[in-house]
Amino acid sequence: MATLRERVANFIDGGRRVDAMRQLAGQFIEAYQYSTDPRVLVERLQESDPELLDWLVQQRGWEVIGTLGQQATEEDRLRAVKVARRMYHYDVQSWRAIQMWTDFGFGQQVQVVPRDERAVEVWDEFWAARRNLPLLGPRNIHRLSNTVLVNGELFFTFFASALDDRATATMRSVPTDEISKVVKVEDDAAIPLYYVRNVKNVDWYYPDWRATKAELAKVEIPRGAVLASDTGNLTNVVMLHAAVNESDDGRGWPQLERAHSWFRAYNRFLENRATINAAVAMFVDEIIHKGGSKSTDEIAAKFASALSATNAVETNPTPAAGSMLIHNEALEMRRRPLTTGAGDARMDGMTILGQGAYGAGIPLGWAGRPDAFQNRAVADNVTRPWLEQMERYQSWWTSVFGDMVEIVLRLSGQEFETYEADVTLQSPLDVQQEDVARLLANVTDAVSKGALNAEAGGRMLKRLMALALTDLGVRDAEAVLEPPEEETPPETEEAIGAMIETARANLRGGGVDAETVAEWALAELLEGEGERGQ
Repeated sequence: MATLRERVANFIDGGRRVDAMRQLAGQFIEAYQYSTDPRVLVERLQESDPELLDWLVQQRGWEVIGTLGQQATEEDRLRAVKVARRMYHYDVQSWRAIQMWTDFGFGQQVQVVPRDERAVEVWDEFWAARRNLPLLGPRNIHRLSNTVLVNGELFFTFFASALDDRATATMRSVPTDEISKVVKVEDDAAIPLYYVRNVKNVDWYYPDWRATKAELAKVEIPRGAVLASDTGNLTNVVMLHAAVNESDDGRGWPQLERAHSWFRAYNRFLENRATINAAVAMFVDEIIHKGGSKSTDEIAAKFASALSATNAVETNPTPAAGSMLIHNEALEMRRRPLTTGAGDARMDGMTILGQGAYGAGIPLGWAGRPDAFQNRAVADNVTRPWLEQMERYQSWWTSVFGDMVEIVLRLSGQEFETYEADVTLQSPLDVQQEDVARLLANVTDAVSKGALNAEAGGRMLKRLMALALTDLGVRDAEAVLEPPEEETPPETEEAIGAMIETARANLRGGGVDAETVAEWALAELLEGEGERGQ
């Protein structure tokens, strides 16, 4: 049914203007879908009526406003994924942001060690197997992070023989475009049971790795669909869904979805600035003379370059540095103002890019604007949210690899005491901690050798420890390093008193010297403290 606005428009001009608008909308959609170069899109749209083009843009704005508060659809998510893929390949800001998330969050190396020693052999075989190198190989594993950040989610499939008591697992991935539906528990939308993969118009049902047989039995597989593990009960197949920026339906969204529009705006801003700079640099000096057109041509020929589209040889080279310009009073030379408004543009560009950096979750100074870091204090403050994000991203990947370990161990058909694992993601965030630890060791060594005053060394150690604790996220690190003094327990005071009396008696008797008694008393005291601690 036509809306009130559409009926009014049809009434006013008999539908002619509406038809023109629809035609323009079709051109717009066609140009957007099939144009690989933005300039081609602009050229095609310029052929239309500018007034209608403006109306189309406004109409799109009304549609956005009209859908506020409504949940995004699967079509919206897939459109966001396509935009994210394109931006990752063609936009330098988007590409670099994804690389930084992978470098700092995912890290340079991944180590996964099951806690059950018997499970180590099973996992190591899976991790290093040639069949799994396309995903887990040293040259490919970083793609997992790039893919989940660009697409918003990963779907891993695991295959293992159902007849082998010591089966080995094989892992593959499925593009997000092919997962058309997620079947969940009726009374709990947070629990997935099947992932429906559409391949050549055939639906394949992949069971979630956590779903039980009882839960899966309640789902009726439609006629014509294929159960992924239904191969004569010879193969066990499960799927692991790992999503970032999950929506209400559990599907993941691209990490830079909120940043793409601002990155595009910043790119256009830089293009405009480059155009202005080129225009200003085109003419540096101007010559004013009182002659006619003929003398103007002669002067232009005297100073102008001879290079052209048809002449690649410079026959009128620029004078050497330090040359003198000689002319009469009829000729006046002036230096043109070469200002480009760079002062205002600096703040404008930083403001635009700042929105993109916020949307991407990266510090503005790392997005090509180091001038955003005025000093070390500012840099430390603005990078703190980045460090928190990276820790959360590392925790996310730790949970994903932990799930992988449990899946591989359970598919092996063996029983283990625990299916947990320790996951280590080595990233550049660890470098500063390593540097601090190295400095701590150097300071301690210098104090022990007498090369550094003990009091100064103590102050340095305290500062280094405070820096390390702060980087680890400990608040009020200085207070942690200076705990309130505790009273000595009465039993400790009694022990010390008894030792002192014993030492005095031995010294009076002349049986041992003072140094030996002191060493003995200290050893007894430490031994007593150790027993109480146990």
